[in-house]
Amino acid sequence: MARKGLALNLMLFYVKDVKRSKDFYVRKLGFKKTYGDEDYVSVKAPNGITLGLHNVATKTVKPSSSEYYFRVDDVDVWYDRLRDKGVKFSKRPKDQPWGDRTAYFKDPDGYQLALHGPLATKK
Repeated sequence: MARKGLALNLMLFYVKDVKRSKDFYVRKLGFKKTYGDEDYVSVKAPNGITLGLHNVATKTVKPSSSEYYFRVDDVDVWYDRLRDKGVKFSKRPKDQPWGDRTAYFKDPDGYQLALHGPLATKK
């Protein structure tokens, strides 16, 4: 079956330590390793998008000013789940004026990641 239009399926992050980054995405975020050698590892998110983790050729990594969002059904549940696995959040879950609830954290190389999902249910 032919695809219509563009289908994003791979993002590449340059990292200082491939093993450390792989462990973060696999053990803490639940990705699955699909390929690996000493310079490059690919991990797949539950929704099928692949993240390539490639050793940086220089001594420093310069994460982009972009942000990468993971859509979840309940931000607070995932916030607690990831904190229990050692993920350190820079911003706690908060309802945003644009209609999402978000919580922010970084990967080991400083890439800005976030959980986002429906607004919290008022009790």
